[in-house]
Amino acid sequence: MNVIQSILGVLNSLFAGSVLILLILVVVDLVLGVMASLKTKEFKWDKVSEFYKTKIIPSVGGWMVLVLAAKYAVNSVVPGFDGDLTYNGIFAGAVGMAWATIVRDLFYSLAENFCTVFGLPLIKKPASAG
Repeated sequence: MNVIQSILGVLNSLFAGSVLILLILVVVDLVLGVMASLKTKEFKWDKVSEFYKTKIIPSVGGWMVLVLAAKYAVNSVVPGFDGDLTYNGIFAGAVGMAWATIVRDLFYSLAENFCTVFGLPLIKKPASAG
């Protein structure tokens, strides 16, 4: 149990709670997605693994790599950089924008699944939203 707490402590210090928000959104999206697919009688286990392989791992994994690069790799490249994203605008901005993009995509997916489950008019992602 101490190992898990240590790992969670390191993740929390690196990602400052953002991972927890993403984790909650992913779990809720997964549950609503399964409910929506069961309602429409289109549930397939392959689609669950595809969701993780094509949406979650690349986006969240890429965001984590960006955070790590901004926090640690930049220390050796930028003289005087202290590794604190709070006070280094360009790195905080890049990490924040990447996180916001992931959250936006998860919200669109959540909204679509919610509408399907509860029989509401579908909310479509705008064409300009990627």
